[in-house]
Amino acid sequence: MTKAKLLEAINLLEATLANAANLGNTWLVDHRRDAIQLRRLLAAQNSEIARLGEEAFDNPSHQAQFRNQFAKMRSATALHQASWPVVSIDTKNPEYLASVKSTRDANKQFIAWVRQHLTGP
Repeated sequence: MTKAKLLEAINLLEATLANAANLGNTWLVDHRRDAIQLRRLLAAQNSEIARLGEEAFDNPSHQAQFRNQFAKMRSATALHQASWPVVSIDTKNPEYLASVKSTRDANKQFIAWVRQHLTGP
C-alpha cells in the first residue's frame, strides 16, 4: 500500500514539475506569485515523498539508496532556488537556463530511480 502511495506521490511530483516548466516557458511578471506557490507546493510534495519513501523502502540497503537519491534531487533544487530567487529569475540568462536544466535532470533521475525500484524485479 505504501509503495502505491509513493508511486502516486511521484506521479503528482512529475505533474507539478511539468506545470512549473510550462510556467517557465511563458514567464511574465504576473507569474511570480504562481512560481512562489509552485515552490511551496513542491516542498510539501517532497516532504510527503520523504515520509513515504522511508516506509516504502523497508530494506535497509534500498532505504539508504532512496535517501541518497532523494538528497541529490533536493540538493539540486535547493541550489537552484538559492541561486535564483523568484524575483531574480531571468529566463534568457544562460546561467539560469543551465541551473534549470541541472535541476530538471536531477528530478528526472530521482523519479526514474523510484519508479524502477518500486516496479522493478
